[in-house]
Amino acid sequence: MRLKKEQARGKAVAAWAIAIRRKRIDVKNGKSAREPNFKNTLSAGDRSALAFAFFLAQLEQKQDLGERIVVLDDPITSQDAGRKQFTRHQITSLVDRVRQIIVLSHEPSFLLDLAEDFGGQIARSALKLRWGKDVGTSMERTDLSAEATDRVLIFEGKMIECLRTGEGDAFEIACGLRDYVEQKLTVLFPSQARKDATLAAVLNDLKRSQLIDDADFERLRAINAYCNKWKHPTGLVVDLQRPDERELQGMISKVLDVIGKLMRRLAS
Repeated sequence: MRLKKEQARGKAVAAWAIAIRRKRIDVKNGKSAREPNFKNTLSAGDRSALAFAFFLAQLEQKQDLGERIVVLDDPITSQDAGRKQFTRHQITSLVDRVRQIIVLSHEPSFLLDLAEDFGGQIARSALKLRWGKDVGTSMERTDLSAEATDRVLIFEGKMIECLRTGEGDAFEIACGLRDYVEQKLTVLFPSQARKDATLAAVLNDLKRSQLIDDADFERLRAINAYCNKWKHPTGLVVDLQRPDERELQGMISKVLDVIGKLMRRLAS
């Protein structure tokens, strides 16, 4: 990161940018759509991680940190497994330093992992926001374990419906395929499918341990390669185009087939 002092309305301010591969990337949008800037150069996951890092840096400057109530709104949006793990670690490290932490997320499994990280060192509770026509938004206590399980089953139903009828949100399904595979492998191979590892690393470990054969390894690698196209959107319109229906259905079929095969093998 490079800082440069500038004069603005008689005051000294700092204009900063980030250098990526020795190329200056400004925070503000460029004069043209092709000029590199945060919006068209960094992926959504990059921006999420960077925003979280800046937030933590600002938090460190607070003299009354111990009296602060910290609210984190979806801190892992668009992040990969490695960044999610790092984010969890940073949140956990704040427990003894602030008065209270409130974490909002669309991923029950992440909140469940976070609650396990906290252990019994603090009082904690999980609340779910619910919309009601007559009362608006309300909060109720929820079971994170049940929520995380239900999420996998619901997504599985969406995949099957897309495979049978072609209906459903193709973009949502394409983006969620890898999470589904990771969740299933975590259940089937808890020792190898580490939550802090990428899917590629997990597959290599499974093959090295001879828990999957070469055919399954290649199919899972193909699934992971397909998921890479939808896991790191930059936020540009081009990244929001609808996935090819036939390709998506073929990938869903491959996912269900290989996971089903692994489940039957372990059950026999």
